[in-house]
Amino acid sequence: AHQTITVFLSQLQYVRAGISNSMMGVIYGIITVVALSSFFSDKMTKKMGDGRMMRSCFLAAAVSCILLAFTNQAIPTVIGVILLRLGFSLAQPLQTELQNRQVTTENRATALSVNSVFMDSVGIGTNVVFGALAEYSLPIALGFGAVVCVAGWLLFELWNQLSRGNYL
Repeated sequence: AHQTITVFLSQLQYVRAGISNSMMGVIYGIITVVALSSFFSDKMTKKMGDGRMMRSCFLAAAVSCILLAFTNQAIPTVIGVILLRLGFSLAQPLQTELQNRQVTTENRATALSVNSVFMDSVGIGTNVVFGALAEYSLPIALGFGAVVCVAGWLLFELWNQLSRGNYL
């Protein structure tokens, strides 16, 4: 959701919100600076804990997508895109750490590569859906982003339970 919305659909949303091309460039610069927030991920994770940190990032992403789906105004649009980028930037280092902790096999590189192929394949599938939905309705495509974020959160919760031996 992050990649598709911040790179592709955000431009359509900016137009929908009446944001000029020159202002889009300024916003892109701001979004790029927000990406540097991943620097704070470790400190925040230590304060909040792994679970709360990931839940907060999923929540930020889902709220962002909902906000974007229901607004056609400039300020909420910019806030939504910034929030989506912020949630992703803060989650990415922790996601990588959790992924590395999970792999216990001697063939770490192979296991991580298989995981990467799986995640990229899911991304390809969601990109196709995002594109088809955006052709039909941008708000529906952005709403699909919220669905994807909530699904990611639910899968994280399932993984968290199973990795602790709590088999529902």
